Amino acid sequence: MSRRLLALAWMMPPLIFPRSLQVSRTLRAMDQRGWKTTVIAVPPDVEPFAAQDPRLEFFYLGSYEISYVEPREEVESSPRWLRFSRCILGTKNTRDPNWISRASKALGRRIEAEKPDALISFAQPWINHRVALRVKRRYPDLPWVAHFSDPWVDSPYFTPTDEKARATAVKQEREIISAADAVIFTTEETADLVMAKYPASWIGKVHVLSHGYDGDLLGLIQPKPKPGSGKFTITHTGNLYEGRDSMALLRALATLRAEQGSTQMQVECVGYATQAMHDMVKQLNLGDIISLSPSVPFLDSLAIAQSADLLLVIDAPAEHSVFLPSKIVDYLFLRRPILALTPHTGATARVLGGLGFPTVDPTDDASILAMLREALSRWQRGESATQVPPAEALRSFDIREIVAGFESVVIGVINTGECRDA
Repeated sequence: MSRRLLALAWMMPPLIFPRSLQVSRTLRAMDQRGWKTTVIAVPPDVEPFAAQDPRLEFFYLGSYEISYVEPREEVESSPRWLRFSRCILGTKNTRDPNWISRASKALGRRIEAEKPDALISFAQPWINHRVALRVKRRYPDLPWVAHFSDPWVDSPYFTPTDEKARATAVKQEREIISAADAVIFTTEETADLVMAKYPASWIGKVHVLSHGYDGDLLGLIQPKPKPGSGKFTITHTGNLYEGRDSMALLRALATLRAEQGSTQMQVECVGYATQAMHDMVKQLNLGDIISLSPSVPFLDSLAIAQSADLLLVIDAPAEHSVFLPSKIVDYLFLRRPILALTPHTGATARVLGGLGFPTVDPTDDASILAMLREALSRWQRGESATQVPPAEALRSFDIREIVAGFESVVIGVINTGECRDA
């Protein structure tokens, strides 16, 4: 076996997205197991508003080769005939068809030149799987692993423009899962949700592999001073989009501040926060204890989290949450106290609750307040704000452990293909 992979991932470091972090650490761990990977990705400036961390890019240098493909028409024009036909048709979105066409051609050239053992497509964005499906149809004998991570058409965050767009996405997802040799999700909950609508015979191609942390990053973190010296420091890193901007948390903090005074605690949210959250902080006069700061480079965010007395996980309200935010595994490897505001039934509650961390519904003001009181009380007694499990209990989330399973999936599809061809 040549042990060579071809991967498709829209974003890679220095771009900092949850997906770019997971893909880069997965491929680094695969490199350590003897696999060489070429990644097709977009140039970093395609995402001009995204956070970047050049130090992280340097850390992963040599773990994989990146080949950039430009999807922007204004940067790299399509052939004249295609531009003319788009003008006639009134095509407004050129980036998506450019990515599908150009990325699939780039993959084809690499397949011809490198003869990889398998193709891996990573979503998000979901368009990557559409590119890989085109390549699979051209090279049907090349094993293909489609890494979904999260649900697509079943996601509560999937909001197509109209029913036609929804029907198209449903059809595309079915074609992708049908054609892929293996499909990977990060939680059992997601796998069950997505696969419930498909034939039972497809279940054999489904695998569940959690997000993983890269413990080697610990040596790159520069310690940060606590934002409030001598104060109980509560920290959330990452974006707080609509639905995850817990107003119940803010109301609980207002009550706790009234009880304890502003000298006792400091709350730091690092990353995007909704205007509604900014307005609520102002309405509740919480500006003296809560700071809403913009995104920082990833390694800086880890350093900020490492200095916290209590780390927050905030999920959107749901009857049953299938999501396991990758932030959780980054928190775990820092081995800091964690409080999860998450639905009682779901992946986050199952994982963090199973490790002994407290979890509470994100809409339950009274329970959030009680948990915060308990955490503060423990801190005031000189104890850890929450129970923190021993390092051994967290080993299963080490990316090297996760990648052992990932490699097994890859080898499995390769061996199946070889048996089929024999």
